Amino acid sequence: MSLFDETYKIKDIHGKVLFEAKAKSFKECVELGVKEGKSFENAEFSKKNLEGVNFKNANLKDALFWLANLKKADFEGANLENSTLRKADLEGANLERANLKGARILNANLTRTNLKYSNLERAVLNTSNICHANLEGANLEKANLKETDLEGANIKYANLKGANIKGAILDDVKMDGADFTDAKFSTEEIAKNCILKSKKVADDEKIKNAQAMIKAAMTKQK
Repeated sequence: MSLFDETYKIKDIHGKVLFEAKAKSFKECVELGVKEGKSFENAEFSKKNLEGVNFKNANLKDALFWLANLKKADFEGANLENSTLRKADLEGANLERANLKGARILNANLTRTNLKYSNLERAVLNTSNICHANLEGANLEKANLKETDLEGANIKYANLKGANIKGAILDDVKMDGADFTDAKFSTEEIAKNCILKSKKVADDEKIKNAQAMIKAAMTKQK
């Protein structure tokens, strides 16, 4: 250990110490805990700078990541059930096969995140930026995607049964094989709401294309 190492503590939302270690940074302390298989259930990570942190296969159930910097973080296989990632920056993060059931991810930055095969059942993602994210094969059953920006996202073969997609931006979304059974939106809402908030100028042809994509995806479910 360097003479410059400090003792860092990871606490839960009630102030209880879950893990502590001498490290060069809080991020390094976190990674030491993950390496040792420590549970970070109910951990408090709000406003922490954890860019590029390795949370692979970690237990982060009910953890708080409000306003945390999680750019390019690795959450592959992690348990984030009922966690809070409100206003967190997850740009470029890897959440493949992560469990995000019931997670609160409101107004977060999920640009270019890898959410392939992740479980987002009943997750709340209202107003989040999910542009160009990979959600192929993800479980979004009964998830709330109201007013999210999904421009350029890949939701191929995703389960969106009963999901709320009202007001979402769906420009250039790849949705082959996605299941929209009982999803809460209509082609009229797509024409009125899902395109008009795009960074690009909406036109009649774009609206018709969006309607056609959704109709085609829903027809496959019948």
